[in-house]
Amino acid sequence: MGAELAVGILSVIFQNQTVTRLGELSTLLKEEYGINGQTTEAFDFAQTKFNCCGIFGPQDYEGSNWMTQDLGKGDIVAKTCCILSNSDHLDPKPVNSSWCQSDKAAEHIAFRHEEGCLDKLDDFLRNITILLVAIGCGAAALEIFGMIFSICLCKEV
Repeated sequence: MGAELAVGILSVIFQNQTVTRLGELSTLLKEEYGINGQTTEAFDFAQTKFNCCGIFGPQDYEGSNWMTQDLGKGDIVAKTCCILSNSDHLDPKPVNSSWCQSDKAAEHIAFRHEEGCLDKLDDFLRNITILLVAIGCGAAALEIFGMIFSICLCKEV
């Protein structure tokens, strides 16, 4: 019972701290995307799942190590920033890669996600926190009800 209550309480306490630190992901993207495999996969997964690009937007890729070291082989943004014909973050297939990677807004607007992932990650974390609180407190309440019921049953016997 204590563990369930602890999960509920800790979810609320650390929610704001976690959300505050999400802004630091932009620096992580600039320094580690394309270099660290796990970081790259995590960003690609988030961009595919939430249909977003970068943390604050596609401009996060400008000046990143991924771009300066030409790890994207001339791409302006990661392929997972493009509107995809599949939903596989490990092997993304853009609907139109050349227009998605265009530096002209008129061309890439219909083929690239322009919204950053920060707000979508924030919403996701807040929803998960609510779920954890509900599960933790619900399980604790169920256990308390069970204890009260068993005490009443013992008194009757």
